[in-house]
Amino acid sequence: MEAILNSIGQALLAWATRGVLALLKAYPWLPLALGALAAAALVMAVAWIVRALRARGHDRNWLPGPLWSARLVSAEKDYKANLPECVLVARPDRLYRRTDGVCELVEFKTRPRVAAYLSDVVELSAQAHVLRANGFRVANRAWVVVIHPLTEQCQPVAVQLESAAQVIERVRRRLSLLDGCVRPIGASSAAVCRGCGHREICSVRRA
Repeated sequence: MEAILNSIGQALLAWATRGVLALLKAYPWLPLALGALAAAALVMAVAWIVRALRARGHDRNWLPGPLWSARLVSAEKDYKANLPECVLVARPDRLYRRTDGVCELVEFKTRPRVAAYLSDVVELSAQAHVLRANGFRVANRAWVVVIHPLTEQCQPVAVQLESAAQVIERVRRRLSLLDGCVRPIGASSAAVCRGCGHREICSVRRA
């Protein structure tokens, strides 16, 4: 599919370029009459179509089958939800809307092992909670697309999201940790601990 889309894009770009050159050869006064901007705009428009076709073809390389007919709603866009405890902000990597109107979240992670972790589920669950507060119908299933750091191959992994009550409980625990009301217990995974941004000041970090 990607090869077909690339061929179509290259053909469109070549056709547009030949057309502009032919017009300029037949009517040398055309740039003066219409301005070089018009000719450049045509080439830019076709180039945009080419990029869109290539991007769609690239997405098909990793996009899960259930989302092939889905439409991209947003990419790295901020959403906010006003909770009684705080304002929760989420920036989903990708948000797709299926043909039935239900949205599914996609998160990209670069790691050598094709796996999804609890930290991924927590992050996606919070994103889903914020989106639902903004009127989106969000599925309980989400996707972690694992990108291999060397080969850049992409593999989607499906995960089940936590409930709204679980998300709120995690929000309350985080606020309690920040207030010093409860003591942190540390990450269960050494890899998660090593990747945490608070590791240097954490009193329960793992070796």
